[in-house]
Amino acid sequence: MSFEDISVKEFMDRLASDEPAPGGGSASAIAGAMGSCLMGMVSNLTIGREKFREYEEHMKTALDNSTRLREELIQAADRDAEAFNRVIAAMKLPKGTEEEKRIRTQMLQEALKGAALKPFDVALLCIEVLKLAWDLHDKGNPNALSDVGVGAHLAYAGMQGAIMNVEINLPMIKDPEFVDELKEKVEKAKTEGNRVYRHIIANVKF
Repeated sequence: MSFEDISVKEFMDRLASDEPAPGGGSASAIAGAMGSCLMGMVSNLTIGREKFREYEEHMKTALDNSTRLREELIQAADRDAEAFNRVIAAMKLPKGTEEEKRIRTQMLQEALKGAALKPFDVALLCIEVLKLAWDLHDKGNPNALSDVGVGAHLAYAGMQGAIMNVEINLPMIKDPEFVDELKEKVEKAKTEGNRVYRHIIANVKF
């Protein structure tokens, strides 16, 4: 069942249970999705106000982007849980013979790569939410400035959490080229996300 189809309470109950998924990766995606919801709220509170007429079309675009990011992050939460479940399934494969060991190792390595890539996608989406917050902090309705800040905090937490879920899988992956390439991408994402987050927080003042 998709996280799109369950209530907030059901999601939290599943997150708190002894099921291996959803876990931190899905929670990070949902944090980012909540951040994007707040960007949508700020856009809606700006659209149609006479004093913000000069930003009307800009806000409509921001609203569209916030909706897209929210939907993509909810879907990413599902994909992250599915990726981790594939790791668990691969670990449970038989390993009594050399052939079984070979198949298990191959399947596990493929699953681990997926379990690293899916949260990286979440991190990139969260950075998009942060960039949207940057855009809204000086163009959106100032009465909702705190919501921009809260949304940025949520998106940043989502980014950081997602990156942690990338990094925990890397030591188990035996493809050095894959690992090095993903590490490089992660460092670039961290630098970009940190830069945008610091700018927002420095400028969300009352």
